[in-house]
Amino acid sequence: MSSWKTHIAGPMAALLATVTSTAVPATSAMALSGGEKVSQRDAPDWYATIVFPDPEAPLPIVLCGGALVSPVVVVTAAHCLDKHDPNLLQVRVGTSSLSRDPGDIVEIRGFSTHPGYSLIPSPVAPEDPQSAAAKNDVAIVELKTAVIDVRPLSIATEPPAPGSSVMTYGHGVTSPPAYTSDALRRGKLDVIEDRTCRSRFRGAFDGPSVLCAESPTTMICSGDSGSPLIKNTNRGPRLVGVTSFAGEVVGRDCGNGYANGFADAVHLRRWLTSPAHVLAPWTKGRPKLIGDARVGSFMTCALPKWDIKPTKVTYGWAGDDEILHEKGPSVRVTPRTAGRFFNCYIEASNGGGTIRVQREFAEEQAQSR
Repeated sequence: MSSWKTHIAGPMAALLATVTSTAVPATSAMALSGGEKVSQRDAPDWYATIVFPDPEAPLPIVLCGGALVSPVVVVTAAHCLDKHDPNLLQVRVGTSSLSRDPGDIVEIRGFSTHPGYSLIPSPVAPEDPQSAAAKNDVAIVELKTAVIDVRPLSIATEPPAPGSSVMTYGHGVTSPPAYTSDALRRGKLDVIEDRTCRSRFRGAFDGPSVLCAESPTTMICSGDSGSPLIKNTNRGPRLVGVTSFAGEVVGRDCGNGYANGFADAVHLRRWLTSPAHVLAPWTKGRPKLIGDARVGSFMTCALPKWDIKPTKVTYGWAGDDEILHEKGPSVRVTPRTAGRFFNCYIEASNGGGTIRVQREFAEEQAQSR
């Protein structure tokens, strides 16, 4: 997938990032390689950037792109938000330069991922979720306050024909291993037929929910996930796709022209425009460690208070730089784990999606006594 490789928080590396840092994405997305910079004058005011704000850094950490489709709704990719903590995220609408033009900065009320979202294993790295394709890869972000000075982008009612030109945008990396692009970029692509796309991705392709486009000079990269694919019409620009995956599915690095996969916004329009999405669990708090830290005693990961309740909760534990195998709400302090930092996290799910929330890391070590 294309976000900080925005697929999903998966194996050990992504999991360690999640339980040891509150500022690093648990999943990844790609960025736009090729294309051209967008001037401030030409930057679309409906373009949205989902970021991890960092007041001590010159630029925020870009998670994904998106598009404002109503004053309080941004459309992005499901893999951008799956298993993230929405409290750590912020939306910036209408920014052409992350350092000089922050746009409208808006806090998030909640998000909802499509109920049919799932990963399609890569044919070359089936065990690696960072290399997966996806189906129904869309989500909506509800904003706490309405963006009233921007005309939202309309979702198309008809798909673009194979061979027609479309435009994609993004703040993602321009070539690995670079960081995300300060300036917004855009690139022109041509829509390709489903059978061609299926061949490009060696069968890792869901025809109904995916639209493909390609160019010899433009490819999506880390940070571009969730960004809009646009078709210009006589009535103005229309959203036809949401950036989902690219050549990583078949082992190609971004920076090399290849086919790009987008969630088909026309096919998924009914869900995207639903007036009543179920929002994923939400909490303003964090889990807390309680209990006795002596060897032989138990440490418990206490749940926070929920603003939007989950229907399922699972637990995970880490000590120093490794994931512990314990999965329940409590762990026994052993001689091996005594004197090391403990961290716990929870994954909470309901019909709107799954979030991952971790304990603040500044708590006591388990002490050997």
